[in-house]
Amino acid sequence: MPRSKKSDLLAELANSLEQWAIRYSLNADPYVVGLLHGMRSKKKIAFWADTRAVDMLPIPEASSGIATKKRLDALLAFRNIMVFVPIAFTWAAISQATTAFAEYAKQGEAKVVNFFDFWENGYGVLSPFWTLSNVARIDFLLLAIIIVVSVGISYSERRLSNLETTEKARLDTERLQIAINIDEALSDYRYPSTQLVNRQLAQSIVNLNETARSLRAAAKEQESFNRKSANYKELLSEIAGIKALISRIK
Repeated sequence: MPRSKKSDLLAELANSLEQWAIRYSLNADPYVVGLLHGMRSKKKIAFWADTRAVDMLPIPEASSGIATKKRLDALLAFRNIMVFVPIAFTWAAISQATTAFAEYAKQGEAKVVNFFDFWENGYGVLSPFWTLSNVARIDFLLLAIIIVVSVGISYSERRLSNLETTEKARLDTERLQIAINIDEALSDYRYPSTQLVNRQLAQSIVNLNETARSLRAAAKEQESFNRKSANYKELLSEIAGIKALISRIK
């Protein structure tokens, strides 16, 4: 590739890398900063060419699903609190009922000695809010809320997991594509290594073998053509002789 085209390609890749790094707040990463400087200034370009962008480029963090994560955290906190509300409310109701029952028993005219009967009816001493049936109804509503919130948490966790998986796959693909393009563009600037020399030598041998096969095939075709040409010359000579003989007979 001509040097001007290589420079244009490096400049284009440097711009793409910079835009990618800014988009994911990675423009302060030391490797990105050094690589951008090397690609644009061509200083120590062989050093940066020997580093593998596929391995060295920073991995961006997924940003999608932030709203879902915040909602999930809020639901988890709410459920963790709500789990204890029915228990606390029930014990508060028991405390109110026992206190009222003790006052009712002190009146001397108590006709009810069954605590649960008193808790259910109140008999003018216990507030209707703290009666057994009302406490059970409120506990049921509280438990129903906890169940609904738990279902919402499960749904949010599944949705967040799907969002993160999709986003991570997209980010990995984008990062890998940029890294491959950079490594490919910088491959011509790498210091020659034993592996590189051996690989290039092997490729040269393959190319020579292909060229030799092509030359042998061309030589065979030329040899066949030459034999056919000689046959054609002999045939033309015979035809010329026959024509001369016919002319003498006439």
